[in-house]
Amino acid sequence: MSETGGWGQSLSGEAPARLRVIARAARTEPMPPEPPRPAESGTRLLPPERFGAFDVVFPLVVAAAFACVALPGLSRPSGYVFDEVYHAGSVRSLVTGRGPFDMSHPPLARLLMAAGAAPAGREAARSADDRFLAGARLPGALCATLALVLVYALVRLLPAGRAAAALACLLVAADTMFLLLARTAMTNVYGTFFALGGAAALLSAVRRGGTRRFALAGLLFGAAAASRWTAVALELGFGGLAAARLAWEAAARRDAEPPAARLAAALRALRPLAWTAAIAALAYLAAYAPLVAATGRGPWYRAIADVSGPRGWAAVLAEQGWIARAHASGAAPNAAQSPWWSWPLMLHPAWFRFDTGPDGLLYALLAVGNPLLWWASVPALVATAAVAARRRRWELAYAALPPLALWLAWTLRRTAPGYIQYYFEPAVFSAPAVALMVTGGLRGGGGGRPSAAAGVFAAAALAWAVAYLPLATYRPLTADGYLSRLLLRDRWDYYTRLAEFRRAHGLEDDRVFERFLDDYAHGRVPIEGQERDAGSAP
Repeated sequence: MSETGGWGQSLSGEAPARLRVIARAARTEPMPPEPPRPAESGTRLLPPERFGAFDVVFPLVVAAAFACVALPGLSRPSGYVFDEVYHAGSVRSLVTGRGPFDMSHPPLARLLMAAGAAPAGREAARSADDRFLAGARLPGALCATLALVLVYALVRLLPAGRAAAALACLLVAADTMFLLLARTAMTNVYGTFFALGGAAALLSAVRRGGTRRFALAGLLFGAAAASRWTAVALELGFGGLAAARLAWEAAARRDAEPPAARLAAALRALRPLAWTAAIAALAYLAAYAPLVAATGRGPWYRAIADVSGPRGWAAVLAEQGWIARAHASGAAPNAAQSPWWSWPLMLHPAWFRFDTGPDGLLYALLAVGNPLLWWASVPALVATAAVAARRRRWELAYAALPPLALWLAWTLRRTAPGYIQYYFEPAVFSAPAVALMVTGGLRGGGGGRPSAAAGVFAAAALAWAVAYLPLATYRPLTADGYLSRLLLRDRWDYYTRLAEFRRAHGLEDDRVFERFLDDYAHGRVPIEGQERDAGSAP
């Protein structure tokens, strides 16, 4: 009993006194802060700014101003422009139910063009008149307009400041190539639009989590690939970085555990991205559903039958091989092509159209970028990638590596070179890196700040856009106005390039050349994959 009483006395007397002393010491002497974990201190993203009214109003104003320029006069010029002979030509076949179909790209972009062109009716499609062409070009102009909002959102989600996001949005809107392709029935704008949306959704999902965000990223990435295969390089870039970040942070949270446990945590963290990839694959296949539903009818099935003859979803698998071969081989050598390293330097732009009107004025479309964006893109991407590696900053890696991966992917094709417009997608996705470099976002936290230099840079980009507006919208130019816009006259002059083109294709005879131009303008040329030479204007 005494022993038990002794424990009872100790519990009721001495122990509570000791606990009160410890509690007073804890209140007067705070615990030392826990040292930061290495994985977090070096790789943590910048704290995001809150989205406010400016983040809504500014990109919408820029998009509205762009729409006022891009949407009017979509029927100009009459006849097919450059590769519209393949893309709009395939749209004509979809609307009329007969004719050749180009299988060098997946069908989503052409289906969207067909939705825009269908109201013009079959008769307009058969003659490829102005109503049909305006309808086929309209969805691309709308996608380009909305893409400007996505550019701004993507930069803010990196995260970066409003100054960098605003400058990136302005640079893309002021890009001559962006406006030209927005008004042309080709696939470039569609793949870029959906890839921008997928990248923005993926960055939001990685930062904030949520099954719906990852699913949305997969849906948009699948739509991008179903429009143009070049979007896959961008998707691999963003997806690879997202996977690296999720796995790194999951393993870092278990840095005191055995390697096996850390590896298991990293693999579990990648499950949302696995769902993203699965949804992207399903979205890609869903783009073929309208064509497969034709059950053996329509121009797409006839084109497949000419190659290998499968039906149903087997035809879809057959076309994937056709697309791969078309991308691997490229076009036959011609005067419009240029090596991949020359694209950001704009050494060899492509003339999509060049006409002389009855009034003696010149009407032309020149595929050239804005030097404030294109010339600065590669230095900005390299600098951003270097800072991202040195400081382990994820937001800079997102801004640099995907566009670099897409541009350098063209080096893998060892056959014919490509065209300057192949740099369109890398140029758009390099705008965040250029904006971060100009606004000082590479020097420290905050993701860029407004400055006089950034204002001058934006003003110069807008001045270029205004000066080259006629060459992106087929507006009249005097001879002097044409010559004054040849920044590199020996390389850009149409007449010099035309002479090279005619010599290369045996078109020195004027009558033969006129017949070629008439056939080209009305789509009477072979479809890509059979003969590509005719689709390459000087």
